[in-house]
Amino acid sequence: MSEFYNDIYEDVDDLLEDFGRPVTINGILIEKVLVNDEGQGADENRQDVNVRVKSFIFKDIYFRRAKSGEEVEIDGDEWVVTKTESKHGFIIMQVFREMS
Repeated sequence: MSEFYNDIYEDVDDLLEDFGRPVTINGILIEKVLVNDEGQGADENRQDVNVRVKSFIFKDIYFRRAKSGEEVEIDGDEWVVTKTESKHGFIIMQVFREMS
């Protein structure tokens, strides 16, 4: 891996340390998670349906990588995984849930 990517993932590690918060995913407490609440809006594929979208970044030692379409429980609420990837020791997971 190039030095550039090493620096980026060291920065992510620092961000987790400084800004990560505890999140429970499927009953597993993950102490340091970066959470991006991407907001709420209309579902592109369904009329009159609003969805809320969030993204999470955490070290992949804590959690099996969820598959797209899989339901997960996050802090007691049900969400559906839209995409997930594992890169350089981190899991990046985007989820949504219907709001109306």
